[in-house]
Amino acid sequence: MAVTGQPIQTDPAGPWRGRGAILACLDRLVHPLDHLWPDSLRFWLSGCMDGRILELGAGTGRNLPFYPAHCQVLALDPSERCLRRAENRARQAACRAELARGGPGDLAGLAESSFDLSLCAFLMSRLRPGAQVRLLKDLMRVTKPRGVVRLVDYQGPAARSGFSRTALDLYLRLGLGVRHGRFIPAAIRECQASILWKGSWDDDLFLIYDLLVPEPAGEEAWGAA
Repeated sequence: MAVTGQPIQTDPAGPWRGRGAILACLDRLVHPLDHLWPDSLRFWLSGCMDGRILELGAGTGRNLPFYPAHCQVLALDPSERCLRRAENRARQAACRAELARGGPGDLAGLAESSFDLSLCAFLMSRLRPGAQVRLLKDLMRVTKPRGVVRLVDYQGPAARSGFSRTALDLYLRLGLGVRHGRFIPAAIRECQASILWKGSWDDDLFLIYDLLVPEPAGEEAWGAA
């Protein structure tokens, strides 16, 4: 079941400029490249989730078919063209998926502690270090205490890359504007976020961070009394 939500206002300038048109075009051509992005990775990112989920930068909705039926997903993207292509996947998804127009700067319009898990894939590396810190703080604010903020980003091709790895590198860098996520650990440290789990996929091509959202300081003190 799918519901299309009302647009959230967003500034189309900055690191998002041109991304929607590129993604919408690539979505028509991406099937021959699906073997470069294994379904097993998409299932790992979204298939093992529960509760209310925020997916920031949902693009054309390629993760939506992998969410379990019991999830409620708010899929945000600043591109209307991407969201139009995501509508069909949202209708066919087993989960309840709501699509809305919005980007990192729009998280301030979401209520605190609204989601059990927030997924942010291939966005942090598009931002400058200061903007990464602001985004991470906003993601932690809208995620419930003891919930998880999941960051996924591009580490770069291995030293000995074959044709498929080189093609994927070009797809991510030129098509999505993704850069190497070398500043993300610094943003995590500055936000004093606890790393619940850190892993990699496909010979360290992708880095995955699960960050634990802490309990409010007052509740921790009350529980310790």
